[in-house]
Amino acid sequence: MPQGEGAVTATVYEQLLQGDRLVMEAGYDYSEATVGMIMQLSEEELQDLAARRRAGTFHLEACNSFIPPRLKIAAGQMREELRAYVEEAMRRLSLLGVDIVVFGSGGARRIPEEISFEEGMEEICHFLGMCNEIGLKYGVTVVIEPLNHTETNCILSVAEGAEIARKLDLPRVKLLADAFHMFMENEKFDVLEREGDLLYHTHIAEVPERIRPGTHGGEYLREFAAHLKKARYEGRVTAECGFTDFAADLELACPFMNSTFR
Repeated sequence: MPQGEGAVTATVYEQLLQGDRLVMEAGYDYSEATVGMIMQLSEEELQDLAARRRAGTFHLEACNSFIPPRLKIAAGQMREELRAYVEEAMRRLSLLGVDIVVFGSGGARRIPEEISFEEGMEEICHFLGMCNEIGLKYGVTVVIEPLNHTETNCILSVAEGAEIARKLDLPRVKLLADAFHMFMENEKFDVLEREGDLLYHTHIAEVPERIRPGTHGGEYLREFAAHLKKARYEGRVTAECGFTDFAADLELACPFMNSTFR
């Protein structure tokens, strides 16, 4: 769901309700929003959405944009602040029935120039270990999202993300594949079959503009889907993209996504 799309004056609570309603009316199975939106909810609003989720009238199942850029992971100087943030975020996600949180967070995980790449990656692995610990408590799985070189400076391929997930071998740390980031890094789709046992979530968008899936026919995404099927992937597929008109684009993307990924 786009933050504030067509709802500039609405509260975050209203944006979540409206966005979820539009997503479900268009024929999707679930909605995905940002952790930042969930963190802005009052406790009363949070409990209201949790009640709606239990009643089957609110359908949030995954969240992205996990860690805000102000919380720097790689330098290792904000461990206490990060633990407190992850604990509260996962408490909220658990109340809402969200069981996947996407660790893209390019600004937060960027490795600063003053430390070595190896030191930065060690700290990121420590962070993921802490996420696993808290994730076990709340039933939330963190999926490592490989980004692209325009957004951060580490974990820029599905292969790299898989290497970290295998090295850590933690039950609540898995892998995401994002078709747009793979396009930006020219990563071949056969990695999906090699690392398919780790794949737990996916993001898609029409390339190269990162817009509504199927806008130009979606051939790149059809190839992505074919490799997911070879990998026996049976998880969620989220359209994470820009929208010209949120409601209209939802209606147009859903048939393409059904025919391509079901």
